[in-house]
Amino acid sequence: MYTGILLLNIKNISWSKIFGVVVIADMIFLIPSIIKMAWFTFKSDYTLEDVQYFLPGSMLNIFDPKLLEPWLIYPIQSLNIWELAFWIALAVGLKKYLDGDFYRSMSLVAGTYGAGLVIWVVFVTFLTLNFT
Repeated sequence: MYTGILLLNIKNISWSKIFGVVVIADMIFLIPSIIKMAWFTFKSDYTLEDVQYFLPGSMLNIFDPKLLEPWLIYPIQSLNIWELAFWIALAVGLKKYLDGDFYRSMSLVAGTYGAGLVIWVVFVTFLTLNFT
């Protein structure tokens, strides 16, 4: 995120401000973890695969993971409402440092975090293809 801000030559935002916004936005990822813990606390019959593939709000819930190719599971699981909420929270948090322009902050999030997320998903998919 900070590299993108440096490349865009934005002077009025420091690393500590970006870090604060990211930490607050990361709290969104606690919600699916809490839901997952609560779900499996009250559910008695489940397998380890059920726990592995369960992510509330994920596109993977639409499909049966056992019928999918192994390399497709992580990219489909990465498409979820929590990622979208994280992007929006980052853009809203950065908006106050970027002169109140939501479009500019969302394009910064897409260009930095989005690009990193795509690279990470491709990397994990590559590893899955090579080691399964």
